[in-house]
Amino acid sequence: MTIDGKEISFISVGTSAWDNGPVNDLIVSTKERIREYYTLLWSQQTVAIVIHFLRGAVQVKFAKVIGITDDPTGEYIYHFYWG
Repeated sequence: MTIDGKEISFISVGTSAWDNGPVNDLIVSTKERIREYYTLLWSQQTVAIVIHFLRGAVQVKFAKVIGITDDPTGEYIYHFYWG
């Protein structure tokens, strides 16, 4: 997965409504604290998310950072929204 041209390693990826048809968000957990995302949270600028699936499909979304959680275990949870 790349976000704004930077590849990130993730622990998990999910959505808030995975069982309700088409989704309009992405929740990414990682051990990386990405400073630019904090700036994007406040500026609400759009980022490009490129998702590569195992079967070769690629999906591109233009999203905004709408939430960041700093977990006490050292995980960072980034919530992107394109709805």
